[in-house]
Amino acid sequence: MSSLRNKSLGCSPGSGATPVDGIPGAWLAERPIPGVQVIDPASAAVALSVGAQPGECVLDMAAAPGGKTALLASAVAEDGTVVAADLHARRVRTAAR
Repeated sequence: MSSLRNKSLGCSPGSGATPVDGIPGAWLAERPIPGVQVIDPASAAVALSVGAQPGECVLDMAAAPGGKTALLASAVAEDGTVVAADLHARRVRTAAR
């Protein structure tokens, strides 16, 4: 996750985004920012609190719409695995897009 926190994705004071209190590296965007995936702050907090490390296997049982899953996948890197599931098929179809 440190690699995500260290990347500048166009989020900085004056960019139309403000830092989210209590979630390091998270910004609240007032408008779309190219190259930035929008993730609900609560989902980001859950994904970051897992503390997933490269090479680990993580199970996300409430995966749709996919923001938390994307953060977890970035954390476990290419050596790791994220198994994503959700109770609602419609939400899984949306996440697959």
